[in-house]
Amino acid sequence: MSPLFLFFSFLLGGLFSLGLFISGMTNPQKVMDFFNVAHWDPSLAFVLFPAVLVYMIFFPLLKKKGIALDGKKMQIPNSKEINHKLIVGAVLFGIGWGLTGICPAPGLANFANGSLQIFLYIGFMVLGIYFAHFVSARKM
Repeated sequence: MSPLFLFFSFLLGGLFSLGLFISGMTNPQKVMDFFNVAHWDPSLAFVLFPAVLVYMIFFPLLKKKGIALDGKKMQIPNSKEINHKLIVGAVLFGIGWGLTGICPAPGLANFANGSLQIFLYIGFMVLGIYFAHFVSARKM
């Protein structure tokens, strides 16, 4: 990768993190309130819907072109199979998100605040990634 590509990747990652902070998506309580039917806070919908709109416009264009923004061939999975790995992964992700109010991107963005909760979250996320690779490698 060229230094220019790395620079822009870092810059855009920082911009994404800033957007997460400004929108409140790094605040676990705000995320939990978005999913709380009894005391619903709809403010995160103003983050969700523009993101979905951008995706709906640009992903089909990039998919048709077949080349990602970095110039490499896009690798899109063909499988439409719903198997046990997908279900277990989705359930574990949902449980983790529901218990903590944090998903991976805001969790990594929150790393800068240095709280014990975030360090534990990221530590368990990394352990989960390694565990999934270990289990997947043993079955092959």
